[in-house]
Amino acid sequence: MGKGIDPSPRKRGKVESLLKLGNMSQRAISNFVGLSQKAVHTIKTRLDFSESSSPKRSTSGRKPILTHRSKRILFRECYKNRKATSRQLQNTLLGHQIKVSASCVRRHLIQAGMVARRPRRKPFLNKAQQLKRLNWAKEHQTWTEDDWSKVCF
Repeated sequence: MGKGIDPSPRKRGKVESLLKLGNMSQRAISNFVGLSQKAVHTIKTRLDFSESSSPKRSTSGRKPILTHRSKRILFRECYKNRKATSRQLQNTLLGHQIKVSASCVRRHLIQAGMVARRPRRKPFLNKAQQLKRLNWAKEHQTWTEDDWSKVCF
């Protein structure tokens, strides 16, 4: 089982003050504060050895694959060609010596708010529109340059 989140400083302070009072058991303190008994026990042992009860680590877990600099490169390449696929962006990042997977590229683009969309196709003209267009073209087929200069589009 993995490690959960650290107790907040407020909960840690409540536990410390209740332990210093000494009128409650660790089980009662854990029920009162809403922490596990092991968390209360850990805070107590740190108090006994006069260690600070704040967590010793700043963050946990795997280090991110993309740094801030490599993210900027990814976003710049994405803005150059908005229709580029994640595989194409992955290959352009390989040119910058950044080795990432296509799924990692997609995940970072989604986190940045660049959601993938398929471009809309312009609908074809229907029969009525085709007839109107043909009639208009036939009417204006004989117009000269002088006639077209009078038109204001």
